[in-house]
Parts: sequence; structure tokens; C-alpha cells
Amino acid sequence: MAVSPHEVAHVARLARLRLDPGEVDRLCADLGTILGHANELARVDVSDLEPPASGAAPCALRSDDGTAESMLRPPELIAPVWAHPFFSVPRLASHAAIPAQEQA
Repeated sequence: MAVSPHEVAHVARLARLRLDPGEVDRLCADLGTILGHANELARVDVSDLEPPASGAAPCALRSDDGTAESMLRPPELIAPVWAHPFFSVPRLASHAAIPAQEQA
């Protein structure tokens, strides 16, 4: 499935990504391949399968206008340690035993 440079530029703009022209060409090819695989999967007959169980309704889609979603609360109220523009999160228990010199 062909993906145009205009479509790639639109998605990049929505994701706030700055792409070089070479990246646009590469992403057109990559996304075309991915969408081709998705189209192939969509042709698989699943009529005899039960739909997957889901406990929640699907999320509503946001508008496709490229504007930022406003945060309901400022990050410093929800982040454990806030140092603008970064915040720290607690260490994962699975990483607690790794000595500091091995983490670098």
C-alpha cells in the first residue's frame, strides 16, 4: 500500500516530529510495508472465532488537528521528583539489586 510524503508529513506534524527529506522517503516505504501487512491480516477469515474479551469500551479518538492536549494537572503535582523539564520516577523493584556502576 502506497503512503504519500504528504501523509507522512501530516503524521509527523501531529506527533511533533521534525523529519529530514530522506527520512520522509524511508518512512513512506516502511509505512507502506506495514500497512501492506495489515491489509493481508485483514483478509484472514476469522468468522468462526469469538471476539477477544475486553473489560473496557474503546477509548474515544481525539481530533486530528495537531494541537496539544492540555494536562488536567501540572506535572509537578503528579511527579515524585520534578526538575523542569524532567521528572524522576521510582526505581523498579526488578532493578533494585543492580549496582550503580553496572547501570551506566
